Amino acid sequence: MFLWTVCNNHIFTNVERVRRNLTDNPRCMICDASDEDVSHALRECVEINAGWLHLVKPDKVLEFFSMDIRAWIYKNLLVPSYFPIQAEDWDLLFGSILWNAWLMRNQHIFNPDGRSRESLISQSYRMRDEARSALSPVVVLLLGLLSVIGVNRLLVGLNKNWEVSFNWVNRQCNSVVDKLVKIAKDLPLPFYRFLDSPTPVLDLLNGDAGVGSSSVSC
Repeated sequence: MFLWTVCNNHIFTNVERVRRNLTDNPRCMICDASDEDVSHALRECVEINAGWLHLVKPDKVLEFFSMDIRAWIYKNLLVPSYFPIQAEDWDLLFGSILWNAWLMRNQHIFNPDGRSRESLISQSYRMRDEARSALSPVVVLLLGLLSVIGVNRLLVGLNKNWEVSFNWVNRQCNSVVDKLVKIAKDLPLPFYRFLDSPTPVLDLLNGDAGVGSSSVSC
């Protein structure tokens, strides 16, 4: 989901916030060197740029920093050995750096006292290693066999204009949970399992299911 928002310029950089009339200042709040668009936030800002330079082949640096964002992401996913000096698990590391760069940017702006002392690259390597260790050998084998299909499907997904449907329930609280709590206080402790929904709860659920939905394009 994060990569989709990046590819479609939907992350709330200051340039995007200006476009939506949420601020009148498009400058990067970390380095103030230029306007903060997606490319600046994830590639060019001084706190992120140095990390990329340690990882990218010297003869690919210019191309790495000048590509269109969507083409840049595609290249790193489809040809993971193209840019990095060390290509092993580059897809995991690349995604981890993007995510941590965005988190770091938000921490700097909204919670500067809570910023981690760990470097962006160190955090991203740790995240990559955690993701790698979570994959069993069987899963890794299957991912290898399905990688071309999987990546192509991912890229097709990134290109789509998704329609998201929201179901609005006009209530001030969660009536289903409230009803379950009221029922539970008269039941034996410590645990009770319902084989079927209690009638009062079922009535609420059926009422919710009948509420009309609205759609928005993303």
